[in-house]
Amino acid sequence: TSSFYYYKADQTDQPFSAQLDWNLFGFAVVFPITWNIGTAYRRRETALAAIASLKSLAFNIFVAHRDWNWKNAQGREKLNPSDEGHAAQVSEVLVGMLSHMERFLLLPCVNKSRHLYTAAGEKERLEIRPLWKHHLAEIQVGFNRLIVATERMKLGGMPANEAIRLNQYVMLLNESFGQLRFIKGYRTPEGIRSFAR
Repeated sequence: TSSFYYYKADQTDQPFSAQLDWNLFGFAVVFPITWNIGTAYRRRETALAAIASLKSLAFNIFVAHRDWNWKNAQGREKLNPSDEGHAAQVSEVLVGMLSHMERFLLLPCVNKSRHLYTAAGEKERLEIRPLWKHHLAEIQVGFNRLIVATERMKLGGMPANEAIRLNQYVMLLNESFGQLRFIKGYRTPEGIRSFAR
């Protein structure tokens, strides 16, 4: 544009002018900005819904392991460890899992371009990635322990349909955390964000 302006200025005495197409301007500037804002709000609302689901499912899993009974309210007597010990173990697992989830979600995000193409970013990435993997591994261990706790209740005689429902709670808990994990890890495409700046 500058070279064209100076070239025309040298050839003629007329001032430089141009007809701006506002449709092109609206598409090239306004659309990416409004799209980014809308996407950011949708991601926020999805994350809030996933957090609410996470809290609700964790509470319901604990209540199920603490209070659900069978065989005329005599089934929990066959639990090993005892009824109180079983509920305490599940509570410990859930508290540990939620703690690791919180720490994982509060870690800095290290998948930006600067973490791949600059020395300082690569150093930060190498420091954070082991913590990222540690928390994910501990969360997975927690999910496994919840499944084992359900199997202990089945050994004590809990009906299969209630065990299936309890395992479904665990699956939905995993799904809610997965949503939060991917919202944290995967951002708006770099090209769109750069174009809108």
